Amino acid sequence: MPEKKDENVNSDKDIKRVFKNLFSLFFLRGSLHFLHFITYPFLMRMLGVERFGLVVFGQSVIMFFSIITDFGFNLSAVKQVSVEREDKKRVEEVFNSVFLVKIFLAIITFVILLVLINFVEKFKAERLFFLLMYGYLVGYVIFPIWFFQGMEDMKYITYFNLIGRFIYTVLLFVFIRKPGDYLLVPIFLSVSMILTGLFSFVLAIKKYNLRIFIPSFQQLWETGRKSFHFFLSNLFVSLYNYSNVIFIGLFLGNEAAGLYSMAEKIFQAVTSLYYPLHDSLYPYMAKFKNFSFYKKIFRYSFLLNVVMLSVIIFTSKWIILIVYGKTYVQSVTVLKILSACGVIYLPALLLGYPLLGVSGKDSLVNNSIIFASVLHVGLLLIISPLATIYLVAALTIFTQLILLLIRLYGISKVKLI
Repeated sequence: MPEKKDENVNSDKDIKRVFKNLFSLFFLRGSLHFLHFITYPFLMRMLGVERFGLVVFGQSVIMFFSIITDFGFNLSAVKQVSVEREDKKRVEEVFNSVFLVKIFLAIITFVILLVLINFVEKFKAERLFFLLMYGYLVGYVIFPIWFFQGMEDMKYITYFNLIGRFIYTVLLFVFIRKPGDYLLVPIFLSVSMILTGLFSFVLAIKKYNLRIFIPSFQQLWETGRKSFHFFLSNLFVSLYNYSNVIFIGLFLGNEAAGLYSMAEKIFQAVTSLYYPLHDSLYPYMAKFKNFSFYKKIFRYSFLLNVVMLSVIIFTSKWIILIVYGKTYVQSVTVLKILSACGVIYLPALLLGYPLLGVSGKDSLVNNSIIFASVLHVGLLLIISPLATIYLVAALTIFTQLILLLIRLYGISKVKLI
């Protein structure tokens, strides 16, 4: 990486803020996944593999919808707020524009859900379940995570997410006792997220003294236009991230989706540690472009990641046995395959927006994601007659490798290495 620095290069205070935000996000991710490790085995035992598979399938569908309502604002708006945070008027314009666009997109996704639960048999059979699960998206739309990230004030994301998740976990353990209680899961998940969203939204307004107003149509259009390419990127990332469970649920059934998801949840707990690094580094690099600092972070995080994943691969059987029990040893091989994918996952992620994105190569990052995701979904459809949960996991490695190679090629072309 080049040793050059922008003329606005940071002070020690700015670097400390990066590590403070990094700690907040690491603590949040770690705590959330600790609660996941408690709730997922519990739900699996109380609901059975079939109902548990339905729950993870429903969550994957709603999380896919969340990519639509995000519309790339988790990247475009974060960067905009981070760069212009001293200009209160601009920050208010961005805050209100993003919020209204997200509401409009939420209405569109609800219409899509109504079509699915009325015309697609798998959704129609569990109409009430999916309607209840949609409440989670309502809370997610209200929650201005992107705003706190842009302001580099991420401790509030930690507080409210943890409180909401704790409430959800307690409710599960108190009320879920049999497979017939599965409808309580989306109710508790939705209520906790709506409360989290409401409290954080009010806090953002109070703490930063933001005015609420309806921006002009031109402002709304411009906000959406600037974020559209980021949206396409996120949409295809979502296809990549959630297509496996959705594909398995549709073609191999809820039980297979449950078995795959058990390993995937552990893998996601690992990869979730990457995102605090990404989410803290991106706004900092957007403002200061301190490439020497980036190089150090990249090197040490890569080495730690290899060590961590090696341990997981060699202990995967014990991890599955401890977390889920010996009945679900089929998930061991899936966990090993996905853990191997993690070696590629982290460098591909950090070479994206924190490096290429802040160097004016947003389109290269976005296009690499779009290509890899379309390739992944296309290959899933091709292998569908022969599909197994192991083949789907192996395909993930191939797709991630393609993504990494495209970004390395892009870096070599613009001479960032």
